[in-house]
Amino acid sequence: MDCVGDLLMVWDFCTSFGRQLHLWRFSLEDFENAVCHKESNLVLIMEVHASLFRFLINERGDSFKALQRRSRKSKVRSSSHENHIWLTN
Repeated sequence: MDCVGDLLMVWDFCTSFGRQLHLWRFSLEDFENAVCHKESNLVLIMEVHASLFRFLINERGDSFKALQRRSRKSKVRSSSHENHIWLTN
């Protein structure tokens, strides 16, 4: 349960910037299953990593400029995360 906040932050980043990173939409449940189950199909994790590597390699291109211009509201707040952890323990 210690990594719930990290899982939410990564999923929030992927869903917020998915279009710019050329990622298919995926649910939090699908992401959790891909991260937690070692014997599962790791296609989702590989796609996220490949997308981030492509972005980093081309960071001075149009993708990087688009992300710099984009402002977003985080779907996850640290206060709501702390309340969730407190309520589930």
